[in-house]
Amino acid sequence: MKNKVHITIIIILIFSCIFLFFSFYNLAKKNAIDQINRLQIIYAKQASRSIRTKLTGLIRHVKSMAKMKSVISLTKKGKDFFKYFYHNHRYEVNSIIRMNKKGIITFSYLYPKNIIGKNISKQTHVENVIKHKKPIMSDIFKNVEGFDMIALHVPVYKNGKFDGTLGIGINFKKIINRYLDIIKIGKGGYAILISKKGIELYCPVPGHIGQSIFDTSKNFPSIIKMAKKMIKGKAGVTTYNFNYVRDKKVINVKKHAVYMPIKFLNTYWSIIVATPEKEIISSIIYLRNRILIVLAVLLITAGLISYYGLKSFTILKEEKMRKKAEAELIKNQNALIEAQRLGKIGSWEFDVETQKAVWSKQMYEIFGITETKTEIEYEKHKKYILGYDWSVFNSAVTEAIENGTGYDIIIKITKPDGNKVSVNTRCKAQINKQGKVYKLVGTTQDITERINTQNEIKALLKSTEKRKNFYERILSKTTDAVRVTDKNDVVIYANQAMAEIAESGVEELIGNSLYKDFHKKTNQEFLPFYEQAKKTREAVKYENLNIETAAGKNCIQSGWLIPLIENDNFSGMICTVQDVSEKLKAEIELKENEKRLKLAQSLAHLGFWIWNVKEEEVIWSDEVYN
Repeated sequence: MKNKVHITIIIILIFSCIFLFFSFYNLAKKNAIDQINRLQIIYAKQASRSIRTKLTGLIRHVKSMAKMKSVISLTKKGKDFFKYFYHNHRYEVNSIIRMNKKGIITFSYLYPKNIIGKNISKQTHVENVIKHKKPIMSDIFKNVEGFDMIALHVPVYKNGKFDGTLGIGINFKKIINRYLDIIKIGKGGYAILISKKGIELYCPVPGHIGQSIFDTSKNFPSIIKMAKKMIKGKAGVTTYNFNYVRDKKVINVKKHAVYMPIKFLNTYWSIIVATPEKEIISSIIYLRNRILIVLAVLLITAGLISYYGLKSFTILKEEKMRKKAEAELIKNQNALIEAQRLGKIGSWEFDVETQKAVWSKQMYEIFGITETKTEIEYEKHKKYILGYDWSVFNSAVTEAIENGTGYDIIIKITKPDGNKVSVNTRCKAQINKQGKVYKLVGTTQDITERINTQNEIKALLKSTEKRKNFYERILSKTTDAVRVTDKNDVVIYANQAMAEIAESGVEELIGNSLYKDFHKKTNQEFLPFYEQAKKTREAVKYENLNIETAAGKNCIQSGWLIPLIENDNFSGMICTVQDVSEKLKAEIELKENEKRLKLAQSLAHLGFWIWNVKEEEVIWSDEVYN
């Protein structure tokens, strides 16, 4: 009876252990998959943001070019600008064309000259841009030379009328590869990018790029189901199965994936980031198999199963805690290394007795040393810390050892390549029971950028003050209203006439940003002319703009925008302002009075005449002729 009870207890314990084991295994598996999916979402969002930013930048540049008169009229200046634009974007752009309103290519840059005159109006994206007259991004298509490409077309308007488009061929493979090649999760994790129509724009599987995902994955229903959601612009988390061949064997792989859209203009792309489940849970499977072996041994040794079962559970728990502690330690160490790299901070320990220092990895990078010795002799510091800086450093170290005090000094070091950097080195002395310093510990930070920035700010402040004084001497006496902005579009000078028009004080105008502090209505009227002068670097005249002052009063203004150029860079703008409200009002009243006079003369049958005696010329009004 006792044996039966004992056996029953042992069996219950065994099945309880098995149940608990698989429960823990399934929970660990779920957590591992959730963690990978969160990581894949981060990768997908980063890639999506990067691709969208790059394409949006190209769209903005092409829109700006499409408004330039030289580009619209295809002057030599406009053609030279194409060359300049391509030079700056040659990584992303492989062609530039100008198409007329009928869809005929009138100019090309980088394409063979024989395509000029070709009619491309039947291409789907060209039909759309001609019909809707809005910027269009094409799907992947074959260009006139037979190559896969994606095109961006922006409408061009001449004298307010549609005059065709400005188009660029986008090197989508280079753009996409740049941001998706780096997505590697384990050995089998990768990214896929498809267009709105399901065309694969990026895929690590050879032969898939340019093909429809519905063709390449037609034998995999789970992929087709996911793709149907993607072409609708949806985002989500899913699993799918896919076959691959290894050693002439077809292996079915289950993958966990996330997908989300990348939206811009008239279309969108969808990105997939996927990882094989086997890689996600490989470490858990290894642990599971080891435990199963332990359980098998426990079953064989039934007499000791209760003892060893409890012990195994304890070992597993401790193993899990140990791995977690090790992972946390590695995580903290990696975080410290990354923090030191980002902050350009290295740490070190100096043994007073051996006169040798142990450096962290970042210390070697700060000093520009490729070798990573275990210990650095104190005298070797002389090779990198020269002259006056060595005397400062050596004195600080000597005082710290003798008095047990720390130090905080800024010195310069000379790298092996001759470059000098400024560093801030700090130290704390460690004292033994005998009251003697046995070790110095501290940090060294590369503060070169901070020092250079401080120097640049000082120089900029000095330059800004000189410029302000110059404007005050030259422009303060002029009767025209004038304000001057710096390269960041912030007002640095305004004369009294400007303050009177703005109905504000001079000091209240200075420091205002054109883009942030000016009235929204004012920006809509004024900023397009300001941006034109800023981009073209040529003086621009604006006339009869409806401007709202700081006090809320509406007035009509005209003037000139004159860009300031220093060292071939935009450094500010001189803005002249004239309030022409009364002038326009008087002109309107004069026209009305002329109409009334003509009407009165007609009703009264009254005419007038002017006799120029000198020229012997007489001028009659209409009523005199009547």
